[in-house]
Amino acid sequence: MPSLISGWFLSFVLSMDDLIVASFVGGPEATTLPMLIYSSVKFGVTPQINALASLIILL
Repeated sequence: MPSLISGWFLSFVLSMDDLIVASFVGGPEATTLPMLIYSSVKFGVTPQINALASLIILL
């Protein structure tokens, strides 16, 4: 159980790092996948985001 919790926490921290780096490095016209997902979740989760999350988990 501790290894599962630490694995979940590590993957969460790494994915938040992708979002933070993309928000600082990307310009106003650049839309990366982490920024697209974050902005979509902020305004409401759509079926496209659910399908994308399913594909990411399967890969």
